[in-house]
This record gives sequence, structure tokens and C-alpha cells, in this order.
Amino acid sequence: MNEVTIFTPSIQLDDFLFRLFLMLQKHNKNNEMVEWSQSMVVVHDPVRFENELLYKYFKRTKLSDFLNKMDCYGFRNERGESNTGSYSFTHDETSQDLASILQLRVSFLHRRTIPCWTMMMTD
Repeated sequence: MNEVTIFTPSIQLDDFLFRLFLMLQKHNKNNEMVEWSQSMVVVHDPVRFENELLYKYFKRTKLSDFLNKMDCYGFRNERGESNTGSYSFTHDETSQDLASILQLRVSFLHRRTIPCWTMMMTD
């Protein structure tokens, strides 16, 4: 009897994106702090987000570190810190499906002076 071996390559997920995915999956709709809505990561309450949620998912717990990391992965802050104090991040390669963020990669066309790879090495 012939045996058939099915090869399924292991997929290595990016740590930051996986943690972002888990956070958004758990704290999605009707959440006061953060949600995935219309292909955007929306941080509704930055102060509570920084104090109550970031430390549960990420090594770095400052909002500014989170914002820099989002920039490294090519997310654009669409509304800035608006009158409501919220942030909305979009990405050209995401879809309505939350799992689409797991397919993203670091953007080496980083606009800031610190290269993304140096920030990634410290995480």
C-alpha cells in the first residue's frame, strides 16, 4: 500500500501582527478602546488603550511605541488625534477580513529617521 505524504509548510507569523490580530479579535465590535472597523484599526480612547490594554498584548506599553510600530508596518494614521482623541489606521493591503493583517510585512520605506528593523530588533 502506498502512503501519501502531504507537505504543509509551516507559516511563521509576525509577532507584532499576530498580537495585534489577537487584540482586535477579542476587543472588536462595541469596544470603547479599540476595534477593527471598515478595514481600519480604530483606537477610540488612547489613554485607556495605553493604560489598560497595551501591556496585555505587547512588550512595549507606550502609545507612542505602538504608533511607531503601526507606521513600520505601513499603516497610515488617517484622522490623526482628532477632536475626539481617537486614532484610525488604514493599510492599502488589508480587507474587511481582520485576518488580512496577518499577511502584512514591515515597510522598509519607513518615513521616520529610525529604521524599522532597529525597532524590531529590540522587541
